[in-house]
This record gives sequence, structure tokens and C-alpha cells, in this order.
Amino acid sequence: MKPVRIFQFSDCHIVEENSLAYDVVDTSAYLDRAVSYANSLMEDVGPVDAVVVTGDLTDHGRVAQYERLRGMLDRLVVPYYLLPGNHDRRDNMRQVFPDHGYLQGGSDEINYSLSIDDLTLLCIDSSVPGASHGELTETTTDWLASQISDLGNRPVMVAFHHPPFDSGVGHMDRQRLRDPSRLFEILGGHQGPHQMICGHVHRFITSQTPAGPAVIAPGTSHAVALDHREDGASAFRMEPGAFLMHSFDDRSGFAGFTSEYVPVGPFDGPYLFYPDRQ
Repeated sequence: MKPVRIFQFSDCHIVEENSLAYDVVDTSAYLDRAVSYANSLMEDVGPVDAVVVTGDLTDHGRVAQYERLRGMLDRLVVPYYLLPGNHDRRDNMRQVFPDHGYLQGGSDEINYSLSIDDLTLLCIDSSVPGASHGELTETTTDWLASQISDLGNRPVMVAFHHPPFDSGVGHMDRQRLRDPSRLFEILGGHQGPHQMICGHVHRFITSQTPAGPAVIAPGTSHAVALDHREDGASAFRMEPGAFLMHSFDDRSGFAGFTSEYVPVGPFDGPYLFYPDRQ
């Protein structure tokens, strides 16, 4: 199979025009740069098959915010797919993206499956309307179990918003995914390669869970402050915005996932290390 590559954006927190998130962050300017930079990398790392955006698309879930988000994401040169986070509203997502059929399912939750060559991407909804923490409803876990049971040993990536493990940042861990045991049971029983990707913490963090590897993506603009003190404040820092590139490749004889941190440029270069040898 050819390598499958997916860019993961997360926690864009888009607000209305002439507004700043938390009165500090021009989140739209940062996302616009991320889109431009991602497009510029397609030839260098490509082909890239899709972009998945793992929640907190907007800051308040308002229609005008989704409309602004759409104006930027529509510039991507590959298809993109959305998931809600705790800052989002499913009804307004569906209103602004009516042509994204995967958002228009029959249940309240937004759960859908994508086949990308020999990889299956399963996107599940961990958002709880009106709450900051995450949960997986019985509807969602039953859907996930049904999907997994039909996949045999096919490679699987499962995307959602709230991480299923502690990050060490106390105020974020209090609003992580609650009781991931059923998720771990379902995914842990899958015989093929599998990986979980999520967001919410605005930092690049990886963990080995009972169901295999899980990766938290950074935010496209601001980062939750790196503070592991028990009484650490709920705060953020203006670290560089970034996104992830996930790849699945079996050409070496070992079928597995890799995840790469991509700070948003542009940056000077590339410079040849030894130009006289070229």
C-alpha cells in the first residue's frame, strides 16, 4: 500500500472578526497561517490525503464563528473533516457545513468512518453539551464496536477531542475523557495496527494506553501552560502554533504509525548542509 498521510489540526478557537480569544489571541490569523503552511508542505511530504480537525473549532460555537472558520478551511487543497469539542455546538456546525454529509447523521453525536486507501479513520464524538469534560455515550461506543468488528486486521486511527489519559496539567486532566474503559476494551481487541488521536490540551503529548498509543495534538495558536503543580493556574502561553502529520506505512515490512510535530512557519530555508557536495 502507498503511505497514508493525515494532517491533524486542533483547538482553533475561532472567534468573530475584530475579536480576540481571551482578549489576547488572534486565533483566526494563526489558523490562516496554519492552512497556508500546510498547503505549502503538500508537495514536500505528500501526497497528503486529508486534514482532520479534532474539536474546539470555535470558541463559543456561534454561527458567525463557524462561517469564519469555513472561509479559512475551504482554502485547504485536500479534503478536511471536522469533530466537535467542548467549545462547539453540533447544531451550528451542521448548519454552516450542510455539504459535509458525515456531520448530518441520525444521532445527536457526530460519529463517522472514512476509508483512506487501506486505512480506516474512525471519528467519534466525545463532547458533552454544556460541559467541559468528555464522555462517550452508549450510542457512540456501540457504533465504534460495530465498526471495529467489521475491520479485521485493517489499520485503524480513532480520532476524538478529549484525551483518555492524564497529561499532568491538573486543570485539563479534570476535564479529560471520563471512564475510557469501554473505549480501551473495544480498541484493545482490534488485531490490526491502531492509534488514537485527540486534542483539548493544546500540547503535543503521547502516551501508551491499555489500548495502544494515543497522541494529543498541539493547538494551531496558543498552548495550555506547561504547569504540573497541583495548584497550577488555568493559563495559556503564546508558544508557536503547530499541527501534526500522522503517517501509516508498511513498505519497510513493519506496518505502523508515525506522528510528527509541525510548527507553523514559514521559516528561513531550507539550506543545504554541504552545498559544495551537491
